[in-house]
Amino acid sequence: MIEFSHVSFHYPSRLDAPVLQNLSFKVGHGENLAIVGASGSGKSTVIALLERFYDPTEGLILFRGIPLESIDTKAYRSLVSLISQETCLYQGSIRENILLGISNDEEIEEESIIRACKDANIHEFIISLPQGYKTQIGNRGLSLSVVNSGNASQSPEL
Repeated sequence: MIEFSHVSFHYPSRLDAPVLQNLSFKVGHGENLAIVGASGSGKSTVIALLERFYDPTEGLILFRGIPLESIDTKAYRSLVSLISQETCLYQGSIRENILLGISNDEEIEEESIIRACKDANIHEFIISLPQGYKTQIGNRGLSLSVVNSGNASQSPEL
């Protein structure tokens, strides 16, 4: 579970302009959270705080009840999977892009990749391609689903 408890934040270069003020919410394992709001309302800042690019100015962000700043950043990030609306993909096959960024990709079993692609509703499409999972990336719609399945194949906690 992740919890924002009375979180306030301002960027170091903008001390006079708070971005978040007294934000509190909880999201449990397997739950979804939609963050919506006008441009400049702090949506991207919430993500930056979740990714540990910054720490809150006030309040706490807790992961499993433990303050984020007391958790090793690398270990924490290995448990978290975020999907940005600005997805970056690399030249290569669908399979290579799914496994991109997974440190132990040689240990990921083929059935885990297939299950993740089924969860992202893209498996049937991939196997309908002449080269299946070896198909080279090109179409953006396909690309976004591939990124979604790549994140799912890691079985992240968050």
